[in-house]
Amino acid sequence: MGINKVVLIGRLTKDVELRATPSGSEVCCFTLAVDDYNGKENVAYFIGCVAWNQTAKFVTTYCKKGSLIAVDGKLQTRSYDRNDGTKVYVTEVVCANVQLLQSKPKEEKQETPDVKEDDNMLPFENDEFLPF
Repeated sequence: MGINKVVLIGRLTKDVELRATPSGSEVCCFTLAVDDYNGKENVAYFIGCVAWNQTAKFVTTYCKKGSLIAVDGKLQTRSYDRNDGTKVYVTEVVCANVQLLQSKPKEEKQETPDVKEDDNMLPFENDEFLPF
């Protein structure tokens, strides 16, 4: 018995495009830039990822180039033949879950209206009544 589990945090290297397979499944492929420290210097690894269906829709809708995301999935190796007959092997992360780890940049946020203080509002003397 083995374990095939991958968890990564990194930034998207470019905007992601949603595609459809001939059978109608939705898919997107993207590269995640993951920083690491190897004991001497900071290095970046560029890791190929693939997401399917709802996860693919989420990535293409909410994640843009430079977005900090967390990926949870499994490692997969596949191969295909090029037109010249050479075999190409690809190792990638098949994403089960993707989470956006940062909010939108300030220029994309909606303005919040100014809230005026009401003289009738009194601060809590004791925070035991707060719901959190």
